[in-house]
Amino acid sequence: MSFFEAIILGLIQGLGEFLPISSSGHLVMVSEIFGFNTPGITFDVALHIGTLTAVVAYFWRDWLKLFRGAGQGLHRLVTRSRDRMTGEVAVQERLFWLLVVGSIPAALAGFFWDDFFDSLNTPVVAVMLIVFGVVLFWADKAPQKRPVESISLKDTVLIGLAQAVALVPGVSRSGATMTMARVLRLSREAAARFSFLLSTPVIFGAGVFKLKDMVIADVNGPFIVGILVAAVVGLLAIAFIMDFLKRFTFKTFMVYRVIVGSLVLVYWFVFRG
Repeated sequence: MSFFEAIILGLIQGLGEFLPISSSGHLVMVSEIFGFNTPGITFDVALHIGTLTAVVAYFWRDWLKLFRGAGQGLHRLVTRSRDRMTGEVAVQERLFWLLVVGSIPAALAGFFWDDFFDSLNTPVVAVMLIVFGVVLFWADKAPQKRPVESISLKDTVLIGLAQAVALVPGVSRSGATMTMARVLRLSREAAARFSFLLSTPVIFGAGVFKLKDMVIADVNGPFIVGILVAAVVGLLAIAFIMDFLKRFTFKTFMVYRVIVGSLVLVYWFVFRG
């Protein structure tokens, strides 16, 4: 893989992982249309390291509170303390375990069906881009009422299942989870925050799962560049959308998805076919 390809793919991963436009779908389409080398397992790990770095760098304060809440809860369990935790610590403990539960569906789907998802071709990716863009636009019409702290176990399971569906290239992990969160009437900002927090263990787990297939000889200059580009661009993408959703709807992303998906289908069946 060349440095140019590493930069382009790192850029796509950083933007697509956190904007609701599907990083995996764009990687498939760009690699197919422009003849890029399909990212191997080793470079795929680099992209995961980059996006994991981005989401942890942005939400490190949130994760610190979550681990602190979970730690105090486990300490109470071990010491058999009967004192009830109150306030923010109790909220953070509850949210921590909800994130654990919400990560399970995607982990299972990735473990059992990862090869199937990777085998889907470009037209399928383009159709998923269009369909789930429209679904996101429809879901975004729900009233904005609920903060992250109001999320229940049922909500978490539904959002976790949406994240599992998003393993299909073109669906978008962040898009699917935000869509379900908006259906459940979370505010746009709350939907994005919970989506990004939920992405952290999944990105981490996906990277670790693929470590066993890494080729050490492929850890080279483009590998490092891929990490850096995905991390920097991912961090900027998170900051952008967290600010964007305070003022605007998801309509812009729906329009983008429909246009790109349609152009890819035209290319595939008219010019290629």
